Amino acid sequence: MQFTNLITGETVHPADWQLALRPGDLYRIDRPMLGALAADMQGVIDLMDDITIYGEILNAEGCEEGFFNVYAYSALSPVGEEGILCILDPTARISREEFEAARAAGWTQ
Repeated sequence: MQFTNLITGETVHPADWQLALRPGDLYRIDRPMLGALAADMQGVIDLMDDITIYGEILNAEGCEEGFFNVYAYSALSPVGEEGILCILDPTARISREEFEAARAAGWTQ
């Protein structure tokens, strides 16, 4: 499985642990990118140095290969929101204990 990085145009291959992600898994995304790119690759992209996203993979219903439906939380969205995750996005798979510790800290760990 491979993906194309929309910013650099490079072909990117997931790591083995990313390929193994399944519904029910918990993950963390450090330094997420927020923003949008237009078709001409111009737009606003910010790397959020002080934000971490924590999420749970729900299922793959209606998703292309390598994508999942998720519910994710952060200090910007402490009640969480549904979204779609590409398996390349997570920085790490985390334990339930790490996830609950982040929740207790207001998603600021």
